[in-house]
Amino acid sequence: MTFESQTRPDDPPSLNGLRNDLLNFVSGRVPEGESVTVETDLLETELLDSLLIMDLVAHIESAYGVKLENADIAPRHFRTVDSLARLVAERRL
Repeated sequence: MTFESQTRPDDPPSLNGLRNDLLNFVSGRVPEGESVTVETDLLETELLDSLLIMDLVAHIESAYGVKLENADIAPRHFRTVDSLARLVAERRL
């Protein structure tokens, strides 16, 4: 497992913090030796399975107080760590 903290200068610190937290969470749950970045396609690489989705939902709800609806649990939101961080940031508003 490789964890690469990634920030973007044009994004608010809260989004960068979300990315790093979610990247750390995902990186800790993928097979050893797999490299994950905020842009890794978790679906195409088959790193994201139903158990990781449920772990992510539970983590997001407990860590950020964000209640994800069934419609939020969609491929477009869970494709990358970046897309997931953007969903959480949007729901936190």
